[in-house]
Parts: sequence; C-alpha cells; structure tokens
Amino acid sequence: MKRGIRRLLTGVMTAAALTAAAFTAYGASTVSSLRITVKDSLEEGNMTEPEISVSPSSCQLSDISWSKAVEDWKPGKTIFGYLTITADDGREFERSYRSSKCTVSGADFRSAESDEDDPSTLQVTIRYTPVVQLGMTEEAGWSDLNKTRASWKKVDYATAYELRLYQDGSLIKTLEVSTTTADLSEYITSGGDYYYEVRAKAKTSSERDYLLTGEYVPSEDVLTVSEAEMGEVDGSWKNYQEGRRYQKGDGTYASSGWLMIMGEWYYFNAEGYLAVGWLQDPETGAWYYMDEQGKMTVSQWLQVGGAWYFFNQDGTMATGWIQTVPGEWYYLNPDGSMAVNTVIDGIYQIGSDGKYIAAH
Repeated sequence: MKRGIRRLLTGVMTAAALTAAAFTAYGASTVSSLRITVKDSLEEGNMTEPEISVSPSSCQLSDISWSKAVEDWKPGKTIFGYLTITADDGREFERSYRSSKCTVSGADFRSAESDEDDPSTLQVTIRYTPVVQLGMTEEAGWSDLNKTRASWKKVDYATAYELRLYQDGSLIKTLEVSTTTADLSEYITSGGDYYYEVRAKAKTSSERDYLLTGEYVPSEDVLTVSEAEMGEVDGSWKNYQEGRRYQKGDGTYASSGWLMIMGEWYYFNAEGYLAVGWLQDPETGAWYYMDEQGKMTVSQWLQVGGAWYFFNQDGTMATGWIQTVPGEWYYLNPDGSMAVNTVIDGIYQIGSDGKYIAAH
C-alpha cells in the first residue's frame, strides 16, 4: 500500500515538473528575450538624448538615467545609460540576462539583471556614444583685410570645413580646411564673380561616426574681380640654379621691380630673379616680407625669427600702434617687431601677448 502511494506521489511530482518545464519552455511565465533599440535624436548643433524603444510590446521602458547630465555630453565620448524595464503581463524576468537574450542596437549591451524583490522589473546597463548634427556656418564672407580670403564663424564641435568655390556660377574648386578661414587667391586666376559655400564636417573617418556633416551655407556676398586686378596671366615660371624667373606673355623677363601675377605681387631684382624673405623697396624704403613662393605677405601677422610682425593690406611692414581686431591694440617697435612685457611712453602697459592692458 505504501509502495503504491509512493508511486502515485512520484507520478504527480514528475507530471508537475514536466508541466512547469513546458510552461517555462513556451515562455508563459518568463520573458525569454528582449530587444532594445537606441536611435539617435538629432537636433542641429545640440546634444540630445536618444530615443529608446523596447520589444516585445508587453515590456515597457519605465525609467532611464545617465552617468552624466546631457549638458555635459561630448560627441564621441561614451556614457552609460541605466534602463528600468518592466513586464506588464504578469511574466517575470530571469535573474540574469546575457547579451544573447538582451539584444541592443544603436548602443552596446553591458549587463542586465532582474530586481530581486520584483522579478517583473529588469535593470539594464548600456554604453552609448553621443552623436551630434553639426550646425550651419554663420557670417560666411570675405575678409576685410584680404579680399580673396574666405572667413566664417566657428561651428560648435566641428573639426573641419568643406568649401566649394564658384566662378560665374560654375564650381571651380572644392577643398577641406581645419580653420575658419581659407586663402583662395591661388584659385582666383581670372576676372569674374566669385562666391563660395561652406559646411561643417568631421576631419577624420572615425569622427564621422558621431559628427554628422552640416548643411552648405553660401557666402553672404560676391567677390568681383576685374581682369586688370589679375595682372600677368599668360606668362610662365622658369627655374634656375640662381633662383626663379618669370617670362611674361610677350617673351620678356620680369626684372627690377614689382609685378602682379595672377593677382599676387612679386618682386624681381635687376637680374630678373625672384625675391624671397625680407625685402626693402629701394625706392620707398618700406619693408616687406615675401613668402617661400615669393608672394607678398599682406594683411596678416607673421612670426619671423622669434618675433611677431604685422603686414598691412598693401604689404608694408607696420610700426607703431595698430588695431587688427576692434578693441585690441598692439605696439610695434620701429623695427616692426611686436612689443611685449613693457611700457610704452612711460604710460601704456603691454602684456606678454603684445596687447595693450587698459587701466581700470
């Protein structure tokens, strides 16, 4: 009799175990798998939280927090997201989830574990890389100091810019720069109307994963160049052991003075060789600096031999007081070098950066 009861109890227990196993196998009591989708939410020029969805539909994202406040996010710098997911159909989550059961797209799965006191709640940790849609450039135009130099305002997070130059409506050059200016003089080789468009972008291929290219913005004005402003355009350069010479379109060689070639000024000595470096005009006595290509340096600062110099729009070396940016005054010594850490005329204090320090 006891043996029969034991067999009966064993049969009932076995049936219950099989029923429970079948119940679990068919997902009737636990959430067998979970999918989390993280989609970048793009707002031009700003960091924003991504959109997060969960499936199956019986599971809901009830809460999320981040390892850093959104205002502290940086594009490409990973942060952690802590998700609270609940099952609202009476099912429960297993104690621990592996990545094979908790699939994450748009971010990286780190861990998932159900709440010990409430198995219908799952805590998931993800690793997310913030993405930003780069904003549009502003104040794109031509420099007041150098009319063939394009300039625009910096775009937040941008590491490079792509510029397209047009002449009379036709695209003539596309280039990439890392600064907010571009000298376009070498591409402006004939008369016409020039304008450009520029957009913010990432410099490297890895940066392009989280810095999304901005929209093109056209320059605010058009640069009109006459043929007369271009000077010589039909000649050719000749290289010799003694230096470079320029043969003009009529076959003669430039010599003993200044010559504009393709919109740039050059100086040639009596033998017809190109001047490079410091140059004092024998007629006016003014000083100039010709770059390694022989072009006159204009409308810019230049460091030579450890000292800073500024060259005016006509190329002459500046001396005395100058204001290259509104509100910022500098003093250039009689030899053109910028004064630093000194007092001018016993009154005006000059800082280590060369700027005049106004008295308060």
